[in-house]
Amino acid sequence: MKWFANLSTPGKLLLAFGSMLLILGAVIVVSYQSISNITGSFKSVHDQQFTIAIKLHELRAQQNYIRGQVLEMILTLDKVNQQKIEKTIDERSSLVEGIITNLSKLNLDSKSLSQLNELKSHLTAYRQIRDQQIALIYEGKREEAEQIALQTQDDNFEKIRSISAEMGARAEDEVDVVIAQNQLDAAKAIQLCLILGGVAFVFGLGMMFLLHLTMASPLLEISAIAARIADCDLTTTVAATDRADEMGAMTQSFKRMTDTLSNQIREITDGVNVLASSSNEILVSTSQLASGAVESATGISETMTTVEEVRQAARLSSEKAKSVADSAQRVVQVSQTGKKAVEDIVATMLHIRDQMEAIAQTILQLSEQSQAIGG
Repeated sequence: MKWFANLSTPGKLLLAFGSMLLILGAVIVVSYQSISNITGSFKSVHDQQFTIAIKLHELRAQQNYIRGQVLEMILTLDKVNQQKIEKTIDERSSLVEGIITNLSKLNLDSKSLSQLNELKSHLTAYRQIRDQQIALIYEGKREEAEQIALQTQDDNFEKIRSISAEMGARAEDEVDVVIAQNQLDAAKAIQLCLILGGVAFVFGLGMMFLLHLTMASPLLEISAIAARIADCDLTTTVAATDRADEMGAMTQSFKRMTDTLSNQIREITDGVNVLASSSNEILVSTSQLASGAVESATGISETMTTVEEVRQAARLSSEKAKSVADSAQRVVQVSQTGKKAVEDIVATMLHIRDQMEAIAQTILQLSEQSQAIGG
């Protein structure tokens, strides 16, 4: 069983269908041989025994007709009619000779051949005496011809009939034997075909069971597992197998897939648990932040009040600053006027300085001259 399970799928199918084809081939061969044997036997019977029986029946019929024609010729007084009857007798005698020739060409056994030779001799004797009868009839000696017909020819005719009847009966018996043998062979062939058919049927049932057990059943199990996985049931496990065929490889691959999915689900579950724990911590922090936000909102409200007051003060300061700016503008204008005056004064002062330097230089020169004079 295990060796069959380890076979590849093509190997299983080849073994199953190949075995069935072999059994079917055996049935065909047996049937063909039986039919060929029966056909050959019937052909042999037809070519031999049937031919013998038919030809001998025909020979007896021709001999009966010839005998009757001879008797009719004895009773006929008209020469013309006697000649017509003689011609008919000669034609039928030729047919009898043809029958003997055809029988001689057959593959006869020794007994039949001996009887055929004996039959030939009696036919020859019968023909010779018949020729004598015809001569007597033409001579008008009908009583002598009739006497020969009732004595000598009657004995020859009876021997011819007896020999031909015996040969025909034996040929018919051989036909019956061949037919019986053919029937027996046909019965044996039918019995053998039935046995092979029964073996093929049982073998086919066994192969169906094995194929179902090794191929269909694992596929059904994997299909059921796949359906449960499709329904989000990831707790399903696939049993390990040591099969070496395609079904084993597919089962192992499916097992790895389910194991991988289970591991991923387990990791996701662990991650979700960590995420839940972090969410709780974040919730606590958020609660704390919410409390701080409430306090901040209170502080912001107070700050807004202060800001409003500052805004009012800023507005007053802005108005005062505007007034100061106007004053400063006027101061700037005055300053610019004063700056110009200062610049004029500075220029005048620079001019005065230059003059003072010139005066000082002059004084120095005068001093030097005074010193020079005093010296």
